[in-house]
Amino acid sequence: MKAAPPNKKKIIIPIVLIVIGLFLMKQGELWALVIAGFGGYLFYAYFNYNRNVYPRLYADWEKSWLCNKCGAIYLQ
Repeated sequence: MKAAPPNKKKIIIPIVLIVIGLFLMKQGELWALVIAGFGGYLFYAYFNYNRNVYPRLYADWEKSWLCNKCGAIYLQ
């Protein structure tokens, strides 16, 4: 949707990857460290996005309006 507000990144996926990686590490799987590390990286990236990037995008969205005639979006 063109006029919809920006979405926050859901951090449930990185948390699930971290938990799966930790369970596999307990069983002795070495590649589980890669899964847990990737989950940690995604957690950091999503948290950083939600904390730093999303507020700016949301503020820009709040200042914009949609022309119902031509369909263009304008910033105030």
